[in-house]
Amino acid sequence: IRNTEPTGTHLPIIAITANAMQGEAQRCRERGMDDYLSKPLRMNELGPMLHKWLPLEAGPPVRLEPVEGVVDTTTFPLWNPATLSELVGDNPGMHQRLLARFLDNAQTQVAQITAAAAVNDTAALAGVAHTLKSAARSVGALALGELCQQLETAGKAGEPPQCQQLAAGLEAAFSAASGEINDHLGR
Repeated sequence: IRNTEPTGTHLPIIAITANAMQGEAQRCRERGMDDYLSKPLRMNELGPMLHKWLPLEAGPPVRLEPVEGVVDTTTFPLWNPATLSELVGDNPGMHQRLLARFLDNAQTQVAQITAAAAVNDTAALAGVAHTLKSAARSVGALALGELCQQLETAGKAGEPPQCQQLAAGLEAAFSAASGEINDHLGR
């Protein structure tokens, strides 16, 4: 993108990354990006970021307020129904579609992680755990997302016993989260 910009033009590039590690902002800037946001993307951060890099020509700046009741980072509830509203706005139809898709995909991913743990395939386990972690956190299944974070970390470290121990609780964590989501969906 930077190589194709016309002279005198600077397009704002904002990275959206699952990597929230210290130094990530600097790495993004070194690679030509102007800023970054970490996943899961939160509406109360997106609005100010867009205003920063794409200021409105007329009218007041867009300010998206945080949704009350969003999880404290020190706790991990089974499911926080406010999370989707914070991410995509208050659209019940979209929420239902996203939650249903999450449940279908997560069931497969839980089986894949369990199978990978059984054969000590820590690399495969870490990859699927990373994907499930992001999806779980995005829909508000925060306890499941935290467990997947631990699985991903253990998988990347190549620790089969730790992976097996964590994977043993995965089905129960998914079942608990899906129970609350299904209750919400009226299933």
